[in-house]
Order: sequence, then C-alpha cells, then structure tokens
Amino acid sequence: METGQTQPDYWDRNRSHRHPDRPLEVLPHAGNDFATRLSLKAPLIKHESFEDEKEWRLVAAAVSAHELHHRPGRSMLIPYYKIPIGDDDKFDSIREIVVGPTPHLDLSAASVESLAIAAGLARKGLEIKPTSIPFRNW
Repeated sequence: METGQTQPDYWDRNRSHRHPDRPLEVLPHAGNDFATRLSLKAPLIKHESFEDEKEWRLVAAAVSAHELHHRPGRSMLIPYYKIPIGDDDKFDSIREIVVGPTPHLDLSAASVESLAIAAGLARKGLEIKPTSIPFRNW
C-alpha cells in the first residue's frame, strides 16, 4: 500500500497479508499488540522459587499523573499510587510478612517490624521473617 492511500474496507489489523517486498506474511501491528498484551499479563507471572512466600500482587490499570505521589529514590523521584486497604480491624488477615531478597536483610526486616508496630499490626500476632531466597545483584 502506497503512502497516502487509505486502508481497504476489508482491512483487519490482526489479519496477515503478503508484502510484495518480503517473502513472509506480515502482521502489521503484531509487535505493538504483543507488547500491549504482555504488559497486561507480565505482573501475573511469578517465578516458582518465590512460591513459598505466597505473596499477593495488586495489579491496577494505569492512573492519571494527578493521582500519583512521589518519594525520593537513590537517583530520581519514584512515583507511586496510594491504595487504601481498609480499617485497622481489617488487618487481622495479615499474619505474616516475608522480607527480601535484599542486600540488607536484617535492616529491612527491622524497618518492616517498626512499620508494623507503628501501624498497630504487631499486637495482632504478625510474624515478620526473612526470605530464604538469596539476594543477587547482577
């Protein structure tokens, strides 16, 4: 199809067609479609070595920049979105937090314990333990 021409009525973005200059069939939008679909599924994929941690992942649709908060990072600001998780009496379901992998496992666990105390979770029998998975900084 030459530049400036409109697509024919039968055009379907997922339908392959033969390009005169290429011997293989071409899906013109396959790369973009694949990337979009992968970005929706990737947060749901978890390596089996993390299975014992039984983590929960919150996956959300994109939010407006007006809804984001920011915190300092090592070399840049880190945007984040605050997700309300309920009243204090609803924290009874959190019984265990697994910390890591991280280069400073003891300090990280201590900071999570401090947060649990400040949030009133520690009095409810919360167990905070380090992960058995080693930290790798490749």
